[in-house]
Amino acid sequence: MKYSQRPSDKCYTKAAVAADAGTCSEIGRDILKRNGSAVDAAIAALLCVSLVNAQSVGIGGGVVFTIYNASTGKVETINARETAPMGASENMFGKDPQNAKPGTPGLLRGYELAHKRHGRLKWKELFEPSIKLALDGFQVGRALALAINETSDKVLNNAALCEVFCGSRNKTILKEKDTIRFLKLAQTYEKIAKEGADAFYNGSLTQDILDDIKAAGGIITREDLRGYTPLLNEHALNFTVGKYIFHAPDAPFGGPVLALILNILKGSVQIMKRFISDYNFSSSSVSTTENKILTYHRMIEAFRFANVQKSKLGDPVINKNVAEIVKSMTSESLADGIRNKIKDDFKQTRYYEQEDRDGVPEDHGTSHLSVLAEDGSAVAITSSINN
Repeated sequence: MKYSQRPSDKCYTKAAVAADAGTCSEIGRDILKRNGSAVDAAIAALLCVSLVNAQSVGIGGGVVFTIYNASTGKVETINARETAPMGASENMFGKDPQNAKPGTPGLLRGYELAHKRHGRLKWKELFEPSIKLALDGFQVGRALALAINETSDKVLNNAALCEVFCGSRNKTILKEKDTIRFLKLAQTYEKIAKEGADAFYNGSLTQDILDDIKAAGGIITREDLRGYTPLLNEHALNFTVGKYIFHAPDAPFGGPVLALILNILKGSVQIMKRFISDYNFSSSSVSTTENKILTYHRMIEAFRFANVQKSKLGDPVINKNVAEIVKSMTSESLADGIRNKIKDDFKQTRYYEQEDRDGVPEDHGTSHLSVLAEDGSAVAITSSINN
């Protein structure tokens, strides 16, 4: 089947898959048509994204699922992000983030757990469309082409990378609309499809993975891979805004940050102890140019203030104080306090500088996709490369 790169502007009445590549959305759609579950479709689509947008996501990275089961009405999350290897220590890389090494990948164990709990199709069926795509090849999209170009020196000087991302004579990098194939990754997918996630963590692929990690200066061991376990949370973070109940991954993910943003934007602010300025958005919020400017300014400022709080989120398994931090971030009182600091005529740079003394870590490639199945079940899944 021929897949398209272009997004669709259609509306759907039964089910939908939204990935950051049209090809991958269609693969997820086809899984749903075969009576696959929302989780089946999400996994199949993201395996495709690992090809089409290889700069953003891959099996060496991590993932977080938010899963709504329509038959039970329950929401759960699965945290399968990377973890620090056992040989890592708090200060081993100093203050330079460039010295950091990859963590233990969790993506495939996350897929495995999600599929065991909510999958309907066989595990290997989820890999088949992407194996075919990797072997047949597809046109390089704009985002991937840009990523290849930005790392061209590294690609041209690395035989393994150049084998995939260079032209036939390995002298020039691939450009947008050139055909790309992932032949070795297709073989890897085939082994994982046949042997399960164990092929990666404690099986036929493990030694090759460890050799590559060691050659790149990493410290991940066989014990790290074998001992990796994703975290299931059957009581996802939830908060109410108006008539809607939101469910999101808890710390260390961005659920508390989203709660803070929405709490800021849903309220009102007192001006000069007399006038009330309403933040609650309606059609009038964007009815005129002036209203649009004010609305977008308030949104941007809410994002800025909340993003500063993001750096306070840590791993609740390691840091027991995180639970109190999340409680504060999702409270009405913090949102009220921040809302009163936002000025409608300028941005509060000094506040950011005071609050963000340690800075917010630089973000790297990430992909998100959403699936809504015909039975009402839904999946939101975010995955990132292991950087």
